[in-house]
Amino acid sequence: MRQQVSPNTEELDREVDRLTAKVGDLDLEKQNLVDELQQTQAELEKARSYSSDQNVSELPEAGDLLNQLKGKVPKTKISLREVEAILQLLTS
Repeated sequence: MRQQVSPNTEELDREVDRLTAKVGDLDLEKQNLVDELQQTQAELEKARSYSSDQNVSELPEAGDLLNQLKGKVPKTKISLREVEAILQLLTS
């Protein structure tokens, strides 16, 4: 004959308490992650607005930039046309 085993209510209560505490911990962790995400999104938006606010006139002239580069790296083989292309990429 099969005996019926009644559940141990104390053990089940402890398990419920443990799981309830774990859910609370996970809710707190979720909120921390949401806060971090919102802060990161705000920083990203600020960086995007800063870069879009920059004026093209703030960039140096291609010739000046080439001279600065050749001052730092005298044997560079970059041409004025290449510097102009780089500046064009930065402004588009």
